[in-house]
Amino acid sequence: VKDGEWNQYTIVARGSVILHILNGRLMAVLVDDDPSSTNNVSGLFGLQIEGTPCKVSFRDLWLRKID
Repeated sequence: VKDGEWNQYTIVARGSVILHILNGRLMAVLVDDDPSSTNNVSGLFGLQIEGTPCKVSFRDLWLRKID
């Protein structure tokens, strides 16, 4: 994490697989193959940060559907 600078944060969600990429480095992979999981349904998404005190800013947000 680049403290005090802009960080590039990429989420790729395809089917039951979610990739979390921070500044071009793969940080986490989630594979949820439970068909009853709420991770496997269409719907809303949100942006969240945890920890206090903190200041969070977002810029250049892109959402793209991958077929």
